[in-house]
Amino acid sequence: MDMTQTDPPGTTAINSYIGRVDAAARSLPPDRRIELLDQLREHLDAVSTSPDATEASVLAAIDRLGDPAEIVASDLDVPSSPASGAAPSRPGWGPLEIIAVALLVGGTFIIPIVGPLAGLVCAWLSSAWTRREKWIATLLCSGPILLVFALFLGIVF
Repeated sequence: MDMTQTDPPGTTAINSYIGRVDAAARSLPPDRRIELLDQLREHLDAVSTSPDATEASVLAAIDRLGDPAEIVASDLDVPSSPASGAAPSRPGWGPLEIIAVALLVGGTFIIPIVGPLAGLVCAWLSSAWTRREKWIATLLCSGPILLVFALFLGIVF
């Protein structure tokens, strides 16, 4: 009996993607680059080691993350500071931002799938959320949404 362990589905694709992000992230401070790479690898490893993981599901997760250059650009997306040297101001929170948080948190329990998706739409429409915060919210919401969707498909079929 062969007791060799095979790599999870998509391991080669994950390593390739992480390598491309690493190359694109050379302009980031070393500690931030390492943190970004760790976050992405942790997310992709969770996808590849799930019980129903396939090469296609891993490739879809990589596709949802987007182009490595865009991820790094969004991490660097800091409004230019005014000539006076004052810190740039961010818009304050209003109804849209409060609705986004309520739907992202409570919507998962009250209206699965629809609530978090509506919360993500609100977050992406908001000017108070940074691009990085929007991506983090998207990544954090995609897991539960996919889980509910998988459970639904398992019940239907």
